[in-house]
Amino acid sequence: MKRILCVLLSVAMLLCLTACGESDGLDYLFRYNLSDDPQNLDPQLAQDEASLAVIANIYCGLLKTSGSGGITTGAASSYTVSSDGLKYEFTIDGGNCWSGVNAPDEPQAVTAQDFEFAFLRLFNPDTRSPYREDFECIKNARAIIDGEMDYTEIGVEAKDEKTLVITLDYPNANFLSLLTTTAAMPCNEDFFYSTKGKYGLDPEDMFTNGAFYVKQWEYDPYGKNNHLILRRNTGYSATETVSPYSINFFIINDQEENLTDFEKEEVDCIVVSGDSKLLSDNDYNYTEYISTSYGFVFGSGSDYFDNCDMRTALSQSIDRQALGGELSHGRIPAYALVPSGVTMLNKSYRELDAETAKLSYNPTKAKEMWDNALAEKNIVAVGGATIILPESFGDEDDIVAVAEQWQINLGFFCGVEVLPDEHYYERLETGDFDIALYEVKTQYNSPASTLSAFSSGDERNVAGYSDAEFDGLLDSAQRCGSLNDCVKIYSSAEKMIIDDAAYVPVFYQSEYLVYPKEMAEIRYNPFTKQIDFTDAKNYD
Repeated sequence: MKRILCVLLSVAMLLCLTACGESDGLDYLFRYNLSDDPQNLDPQLAQDEASLAVIANIYCGLLKTSGSGGITTGAASSYTVSSDGLKYEFTIDGGNCWSGVNAPDEPQAVTAQDFEFAFLRLFNPDTRSPYREDFECIKNARAIIDGEMDYTEIGVEAKDEKTLVITLDYPNANFLSLLTTTAAMPCNEDFFYSTKGKYGLDPEDMFTNGAFYVKQWEYDPYGKNNHLILRRNTGYSATETVSPYSINFFIINDQEENLTDFEKEEVDCIVVSGDSKLLSDNDYNYTEYISTSYGFVFGSGSDYFDNCDMRTALSQSIDRQALGGELSHGRIPAYALVPSGVTMLNKSYRELDAETAKLSYNPTKAKEMWDNALAEKNIVAVGGATIILPESFGDEDDIVAVAEQWQINLGFFCGVEVLPDEHYYERLETGDFDIALYEVKTQYNSPASTLSAFSSGDERNVAGYSDAEFDGLLDSAQRCGSLNDCVKIYSSAEKMIIDDAAYVPVFYQSEYLVYPKEMAEIRYNPFTKQIDFTDAKNYD
């Protein structure tokens, strides 16, 4: 299937053979399958997972995420924060350079002006960036978003080529994390305007400052050999060296074909979830990421589950400890909403706020609450209720096991209905269900991302939960200058969701980055689905 690509690869592979035989692991050509074609490699606009994965390798922000999930310097060599948490000053020493197929022969250093222009683009209403509100804490941002001020008044200023100052309207303990996201990547003003509206759409119209640049991008909406070829940016100095010589991204949207490619050594790593046979294969290593929560939400059209006691009874009658022995591989019993893969203060959030305090297994109390709720509704039993789940979920026995516990502990008989994904999401959108298994995706590394799935107006809020106090807590956390205080606020917000039983946690789902044992330092972000090959090595 990749016959055309093999011709392209063979020449590049020859360049790597000598280095690949050495023990330093450098100069290898890494290959990876993307599930879809990138839509746009403009960092201020890109939203799809394929685009974000490529951008992670071709752009570098002021700061970046380390392999351990912490924050380290990127294009900025250092920074300071004022005592009131409102002024951030970054030093950009000129060691990071622009690259691209149309880059000038003389290296052009990334400057503070490039970051200032990126933020101007971000807040320019003509850009229509989906990320403006993420940076609402920046001075004048809210007024600009509301149309009360011009976007040029945003609180980002290049004092000179090496000094960038960002001023906030209020402290935000998560602001440094925001600066690692793609929306905060730099943009060269002169080059941007030279592309005449085609910025980020083909290699000739890209000017990037990351570890690699896009050498070739083959895209045919009807073809099967779509791919991108990335080459090392010799002007990248955010790390001491860029380990690989090249990255080749293929476009394969079939998971079985992706698995076959990996097993045939046509690609070098793969992300899997669930009970994959690769996890027990001695030829591979893997890294586990616990980044997704699964639990139950209740339909707005249900005649039964508008009662909080009835929902709470369902939650407290689940023996999660016993359930743990029955769950499929990669599924871990959940006692709360935020998964342990989310970090704060360079620690797992769950280390800072223990989940076991959030809810308990109490079948006696649950039965009493259940019976009282039935009496309030003047019924003797709940009949005909079903749990819906998507076909892509996989092993439905994990959910059947919960339904069996409800039958034993509450006398509640509940069916399980597996739907084609399209129909499942239609039912979620309309609220036409009794109980739905719902995957709460964390879109970036913060408890706020998980919890905001239940904030008023959020498109992920299929539970229809609306509470002004809860919304206020999330807003307070965003305006909080202390990470320790943030943890307390997030803990209170999470407890509200569980106490109101708007969401009944069942388990967390793990993902695994799998790679051959001779490879190392491939980094994967389970929240954005970005994979970073900057430091990747092959010691074979």
